[in-house]
Amino acid sequence: MPPHPEEAERDGHDEQRPLLADDTTPVGQQQQQQQQQQPQQQQPPPPLGYSRRRLLLSGVLVLVAAIQGAALVNPAMNALVEGAACQQLHPEVKGPDRYRDRACKAADVQDRLAMVMGWESTWALVPALATAIPYGVFMDRRGPKVMATLVSLGGLLVQVGELTTTLYPNVFDLRGIWVASFLGNLVGGGPLGFEATQYAVASLIATEANRQVSIPTHGRHLLLLTLPPLLDRTLVFFYLACLVQLNFAVSGPLVYWAMNASPVVAQLLGMALMTLSLLLTFTLPSGLTTTKHVAKAAVAPASVRQAFAKTWRASKQAATEFLQLFRRDAQLALLLVSLVFSTIGARQSLIRQQYATNRYGWTWAEAGAIISLVSLVSLLVLAVLVPAASAWLLTFKTPLGKDLFLARLGILALLVGSLLVGLSRTTAQFVAAQAVYAMDACYPPAVTSVVASVAAAGGGGRTGLVYVTVVFMRMVGSLVAGPLVFGVFRVGLRLGGDWIGLPFFFEAALQVFTVAVTFWVRERRVGSETVSDGEGAVGVAEYGRPDQGKCLSAFRAYKTKYNQVKRCPNGFRSEFSLEIIIIIIIIIIIIIIIIIIIIIIIIIIIIIIIIIIIIIIIIIIIIIIIIIIIIIIIIIIIIIIIIIIIIIIIIIIIIIIIIIIIIIIIIIIIIIIIIIIIIIIIIIIIIIIIIIIIIIIIIIIIIIIIIIIIIIIIIIIIIIIIIIIIIIIIIIIIIIIIIIIIIIIIIIIIIIIIITIVIKQQQRLSLIITIINSTPALYDLSSTTPMYLTKTLEIAALAFLGVR
Repeated sequence: MPPHPEEAERDGHDEQRPLLADDTTPVGQQQQQQQQQQPQQQQPPPPLGYSRRRLLLSGVLVLVAAIQGAALVNPAMNALVEGAACQQLHPEVKGPDRYRDRACKAADVQDRLAMVMGWESTWALVPALATAIPYGVFMDRRGPKVMATLVSLGGLLVQVGELTTTLYPNVFDLRGIWVASFLGNLVGGGPLGFEATQYAVASLIATEANRQVSIPTHGRHLLLLTLPPLLDRTLVFFYLACLVQLNFAVSGPLVYWAMNASPVVAQLLGMALMTLSLLLTFTLPSGLTTTKHVAKAAVAPASVRQAFAKTWRASKQAATEFLQLFRRDAQLALLLVSLVFSTIGARQSLIRQQYATNRYGWTWAEAGAIISLVSLVSLLVLAVLVPAASAWLLTFKTPLGKDLFLARLGILALLVGSLLVGLSRTTAQFVAAQAVYAMDACYPPAVTSVVASVAAAGGGGRTGLVYVTVVFMRMVGSLVAGPLVFGVFRVGLRLGGDWIGLPFFFEAALQVFTVAVTFWVRERRVGSETVSDGEGAVGVAEYGRPDQGKCLSAFRAYKTKYNQVKRCPNGFRSEFSLEIIIIIIIIIIIIIIIIIIIIIIIIIIIIIIIIIIIIIIIIIIIIIIIIIIIIIIIIIIIIIIIIIIIIIIIIIIIIIIIIIIIIIIIIIIIIIIIIIIIIIIIIIIIIIIIIIIIIIIIIIIIIIIIIIIIIIIIIIIIIIIIIIIIIIIIIIIIIIIIIIIIIIIIIIIIIIIIITIVIKQQQRLSLIITIINSTPALYDLSSTTPMYLTKTLEIAALAFLGVR
């Protein structure tokens, strides 16, 4: 087993130092020192790759335990803080009910939850940012083992403090969570130290830093074996991201079960897994560092003042190198700044669970389990889509070009996913939007590799500091994201309704800058690249400056066509880039299609609104007509009833008169003629009544016929209007389809024309390279003649190509 760096310093050498270095102690003196010291136990030589395999196994175990613990404590802490805030604001809610009571979903409780958790992430990052450079130097010198132990210990202390604060809300103010987060993350640097340790271990597995294996022989540590690199650095980063997403994916059932039991159970189980992660850090191999410096032998223990002075000097040097990363190159500076914006946009995971519980009525267990879906999609992207896309992209792109392409796809997924989450109104839409959002999983590892490549192109040397800088910029974004995103979310909560999705639109707006930067960055290569035609290496394209590498695509096209060994001339320049033109064309087409779709949607919405308004007007008219008809019928019925009553009264009066007349006739013995007259009068009255009734019936029948005719006319008018509307809609849809077809045909024609022009320009470029390379004198002229002659050749070539 390789010794710990402290043991190596006491011995006067370490495993990364050559045996016959200039400052090595002579053999005689070394033997005397070994006789004075306790003899070390002889160990058998470890097998080849021992450090790498042990580092890989231990690192995976530590990461699995830590992520499973984090997956449990994140939703648990949200529920615990909500319950504590609910108990403080609503004292009537007590006991375990505070984790499930609907009163805890009130606006005041959710506002306090957003405030506490938003600033908690900031207070967690303040010590991480303050100690970033010292911990970066510390990890460069001492290796990832000690750093991983400190990070695990600090994370465990944070969870202990936060659990104590939330379990006793009547004793502790909830802002005590900020204090616990701040103090705990001073140990190990918190999330920044955790991510930096991940990248450092992954880099040691993949790159030169862990290729040398020390084999102790007779008490001496010799650099005897050198291992070949096993994996590409970018591939290791993607494997690391896959492992993280796989852990989160499989943690879903465990989180759901634990949260259904109780948030306290989930928190305690997560802390137990974090304790296991802390214990597993002691299995990491010692003696591995992220820099190639050689530790000098310590003759005597240094004083505390000397140790502080040494640490201060190292921190100042690291700070200087940190600033040089921004001064060295504009592309590198913009990439690092864009990490801040992309991190703010990616921090919707902070509010995702609270958003789901508020808008869709989910429980915290259900909201915690959504991480499984997100992680499964991310795992699919990282484990299936990214390797397949990488293999395909590497057939016509360099590794840096491949990483740039994947980073661009990832940031576009983040932009579109944020918009879709904000627009989601149902649970199904929210889940689908989360799946789209999770497709940005390829962005962090890809952009990290891009930053490392760009930094290496500028002459960067310290791997640990580069990765700490990457994580540092992300943590700056996280530092701002906490209060910012939760502040916007609190505004959305106060506005209510669809405004609750306001933070997602805000995050999408921030990604416009990151998208612009990732599409602006160009490939830049260092060293040389061997070009193969499938049968072997057929040539080497040398490039050291950015302008010397721009002809590489033309060189490959020429090599493919002529299958000859050629060389890109050092003085030749061209701004021609087929991939960039195709990407720009695709972006323009996507924008045009999106605009067309938006216009069509707006037209359809306007048509639907007009139709709805017309239908509403027709319905109102029909209702008014029906009401008028009903009123007329009621009036007619009332008139008929009045007439009938009058007739009945008249009949009664006539009968009374007849009775009186009969009585009078009986009394005075009226003659029979009078009786006949009376009978005739009665008959006449009856006939009149019958005639009146017949007239009334005829009038009613006529009114009913008129009403039926009016209703039929109204129905016919409505049918005609509906038919006209349908015809208008069909005509509009046909016109829209014709316009879309014409636009698509125009776009296809433009694409064909542009691709034809591009191919012709590439053929001309290949021809120019053929002319230049086939004339040996041109190489001599490029290296020996004055600069103006070389410029003349370049201008002539560019004029022939039509490139300005």
